Amino acid sequence: MSKVHLSTYNQKGYEEYRIPGIVCTENNTLLAYCEARSGMTDWGKIEIILWRGEPAPTAEDPTARNWKEFTVLVPSPEGDTVNNANMIVDGDRIHFIYHINYRKVFYMRSTDDGITWTEPKEITSSYDQFRDRKDWTVCASGPSHGIKLSNGRLILPIWVGRNEWDPQAHCPQFPGVIYSDDRGDTWKAGGLIVDDELCNAGETVSAELSDGSLMINMRCENDPGVRAVAISKDNGESFGKFFYDEQLPDPQCSAGMTAQGGKIYFSNCANKPMEGDSRINLIIKVSEDDGKTWKEYAKVEDRAGYSDLAIDKNGNIYCFYECERPEGVELRGSFPQAHLTVFGMEIK
Repeated sequence: MSKVHLSTYNQKGYEEYRIPGIVCTENNTLLAYCEARSGMTDWGKIEIILWRGEPAPTAEDPTARNWKEFTVLVPSPEGDTVNNANMIVDGDRIHFIYHINYRKVFYMRSTDDGITWTEPKEITSSYDQFRDRKDWTVCASGPSHGIKLSNGRLILPIWVGRNEWDPQAHCPQFPGVIYSDDRGDTWKAGGLIVDDELCNAGETVSAELSDGSLMINMRCENDPGVRAVAISKDNGESFGKFFYDEQLPDPQCSAGMTAQGGKIYFSNCANKPMEGDSRINLIIKVSEDDGKTWKEYAKVEDRAGYSDLAIDKNGNIYCFYECERPEGVELRGSFPQAHLTVFGMEIK
């Protein structure tokens, strides 16, 4: 078991690091990425940075990784907001999608284990296909990562938002997916959940179930203070009626999810919304029955925030997450974290 701080609050010219995502490549390299923010809000100059973690197991810690210094994957030379980065591992291809100013969407790929990347290609048109269902003013994906279904389709959870009074506001949000059937060459709009009963749902994670169905799991605002779930029986082209999962309390915070060996692993701050600091008790849960029941798997951190999960080729699970709070820092529009941390442990 290990914990490694990849970043520290207010270092190297960035005021904070937030919105983590992590994947494991075909070559067993961990790619951990996040938003490096020059201010403590969702807007302003934000860049996407990337760490590579190669296996470096020891007798004492089989989860150990040799983490390289981060590189800037998407710079912001004009002070733009580069937001909501997501990756999908697809054999020898790693797909990467990001957004600029919550308005435009871009795609890159790597075929050398995340060392070099193609030039960005705009794919905002895939989100524009949602406009007949919801005419959005802001859009984003994830956070965290997308998945490849067993039939080869690439799935990226997304959300779009429209606020009649504030065009920059992120709420209300409406969750859905975009997908690709040609290994990332083209992307299309899939299902979008536009339901007045589902309040401000987004920041969605996904998993393929044992019968091939697609499950999405969403942050949302609701009286139970729990996650919302919806199932697609047609590979993400539409979703059935959502339901609340009372086993997954959530303080309206992004979560992580990954599946392997017939099990689904889920990470979040397992705590219901309340006054004060509700982003506490970051744990990993596991389901062995397609999300019908969950049990606690591992406690990660007392005070945390957003998280994501990945499983490597050696049977280790990693949680990349926002950790603790900087002492003496006023909380403004964002939730600044003291560290971005990778927690690793062997799967039991």
